[in-house]
Amino acid sequence: MTRKDEAIVVPAPPGGGERGVEVGSADASSARESAADESDRGETRPESRRARGSAAEELAASYLEDRGYRLIARNFRTASGEVDLIAFDGEVLCFIEVRSRHDELRGHPLETIDRKKIRRVVRAAEEYLKKVPHPWPEMRFDAVGIVMSAPPQITLVRDAFEALP
Repeated sequence: MTRKDEAIVVPAPPGGGERGVEVGSADASSARESAADESDRGETRPESRRARGSAAEELAASYLEDRGYRLIARNFRTASGEVDLIAFDGEVLCFIEVRSRHDELRGHPLETIDRKKIRRVVRAAEEYLKKVPHPWPEMRFDAVGIVMSAPPQITLVRDAFEALP
């Protein structure tokens, strides 16, 4: 068990590059309360999902900033996809997908990132890069999964996926 300001870093498996998973918890009462005010566990209305998604993105942004990420954009949308957060982790440009669930009864939030979602994030990242002058910095795709429990359980996966053809 970790305190809310601690994180456990699980290194990448041998030969797995720089992939790593970081698990922690955060004090997110205001983000959770705003989502909870507009929804309950059984609610699936689009505005409720948006409220929960916004609360999770706020929580993820705060979590990442606490770990040294420098946020430069939120909700970058194109006709072909969206990137939830764009940030620098040191000199590395990160395109970050944020996923959340109330609990893990139907699996961890990160399990919802499928090939279709990866393609959409990658396409949006490509559109973003068209606006960035060359030479491009080193880049990667990270993912943040949040279980909106009390306290929220946050999992950061660096280099979570690669661009798919």
